[in-house]
Amino acid sequence: MITVNQSYTEVGFPEVYPLASLEFKDRLDAFGHLAQVHLAWGANILSCTPEEIKVQSRVLNKVDTTIYKGPVDEMVELCELVSMYQWASQFDEKVVKSAIEAHTAIAQKPSIAGSTQILSMLAGNLIGMSKLKIVAMLYGGVEEPADIDVGLSMELDELIAALQLVKEGHGSFRTVLAATAA
Repeated sequence: MITVNQSYTEVGFPEVYPLASLEFKDRLDAFGHLAQVHLAWGANILSCTPEEIKVQSRVLNKVDTTIYKGPVDEMVELCELVSMYQWASQFDEKVVKSAIEAHTAIAQKPSIAGSTQILSMLAGNLIGMSKLKIVAMLYGGVEEPADIDVGLSMELDELIAALQLVKEGHGSFRTVLAATAA
């Protein structure tokens, strides 16, 4: 079983407030929680050991610290995810370019234009989501820079669907994209 303990502080104040405690009996649920709730929003990895992962996220003046703990055999996939997420940081130029393009597109929507708070909150998500896309492509065997550029421009669910088709033997990443575009 993997336990997750969340707490938060407010910038400039030393008090730590408990936020939530969760237990995941299925390690894939914990994997999804880490990916979607923290890494997709641009969390920083504070530490990663075989039995514990500590991440930190910021939203406005709140700093959220979350600790995932479990037996080594249940934490393997989470540690691999964190390792690949950190590896994706080497693509910072591509990640930032992709995030800026998405940020610009969002900023032009009439319902959001001019709302600096919404745009600043989305920045972490856009960078985190770009890193997750790179991790998904790495895991799916996509290594060509041109293919990575294409994958970064896709929605995450579309990218995962394309990678699943590759995994099932329907061709290379480029072949699958060409077939689905037709």
